[in-house]
Amino acid sequence: MTLPLLSPRQREIATRLCYGESERQIALRLTVSRHTVKSHIRDARQRIGDRLGRDIPNSTALVAWALALNEIPLPEDADRGEDNGQENQREWTNLPLFQYSMDGGK
Repeated sequence: MTLPLLSPRQREIATRLCYGESERQIALRLTVSRHTVKSHIRDARQRIGDRLGRDIPNSTALVAWALALNEIPLPEDADRGEDNGQENQREWTNLPLFQYSMDGGK
């Protein structure tokens, strides 16, 4: 069994980013400052970047890699409480937005 790469709070914030919530909305929902949310995002980007040996330049790339590494659930899985594994992960990472983010915008 592999230990999770992200802390529970980092996973929660990355999941909320995946659902399209802004840093401000996340801060209000979690009753923390926007600065705290930004710190969690920065730390999550650093952790994933260290694991991959590459820069994670923004929140979109964070979400893409967190999905690809199974650190956060796919939105449709979270709604049903199911874990459909790698098949759905590959479908999401084939989307142009995620391809762009995962390639570092190249």
